[in-house]
Amino acid sequence: MDAAAAILVRAAASSDAIGDLYALHKRRHPRASLAAVCKKSGIPSRGYLSEVVNGKRVLHSKHVAGLARALELGEQTTRCLALLVARDNATDAPAREAAARELEVLRKGLAIAFVTLPAAPGAGFFAFEVFCAFGLFGNDVAVADLTQYFGEERREDVNAALSQLSRWGMIEEQHGRFRHGRDFIIFGASEDRVAHLDFLRHCLADAHARVESWFQHSGRAYIESTMLSVNRARYEAALPRIKELLRQAQAELSTVADADMIARFNVQIYPAKAP
Repeated sequence: MDAAAAILVRAAASSDAIGDLYALHKRRHPRASLAAVCKKSGIPSRGYLSEVVNGKRVLHSKHVAGLARALELGEQTTRCLALLVARDNATDAPAREAAARELEVLRKGLAIAFVTLPAAPGAGFFAFEVFCAFGLFGNDVAVADLTQYFGEERREDVNAALSQLSRWGMIEEQHGRFRHGRDFIIFGASEDRVAHLDFLRHCLADAHARVESWFQHSGRAYIESTMLSVNRARYEAALPRIKELLRQAQAELSTVADADMIARFNVQIYPAKAP
């Protein structure tokens, strides 16, 4: 999570966020000033922006896009700021609550922890499933909980997975119970390219094994394959947005507060013709 996203995730109010974002902008560009930000953002009054930055008034929604541009925010951080401002400007409870709900989801997405996929998983891919299962027990889990879920016959596998997760620094043990420090993690590319490809192959093989049993249960699964003819430039330009939308969907679903099942989330988007 970058510095701007961290500010927006923790800010209690839009003015707090704008003040901290301006301070961040000043650290990155020491010669920046309120007057320069006003000019870049189209805000007509330096005094008005000063009052916003100092928490004396709420920014008008019409200035969000310009200010975000001047402060060099990305698409998602701009959206987060817009929702903070909309929530703080709302004059009725339904509008305020709607903005707050959308803001909560977006903040969760911004707070995603991206973790390098550990190389050469010694306990096999089962370790990742064990890690995910922590959410089924409110992130406070004992070996007995995991063996009850996975089956007593897998106790040895569970113990091996916990040992591997501990060696990776992904979980902590205290008084015979285990927990991890983050609600939502995306395992990214590993320096060990073979390990990462093996992980992806395992996920696809698991999907292949389960496709027939889940295909008929559309209320609990969504399985589809589509082929499109596309414009290459628009396709490549759309991929970052597609990735972000999928991550937001994952963030909205992911929970340790009331989880009661584990879901496999596979997506494959690639040119049909080999490079």
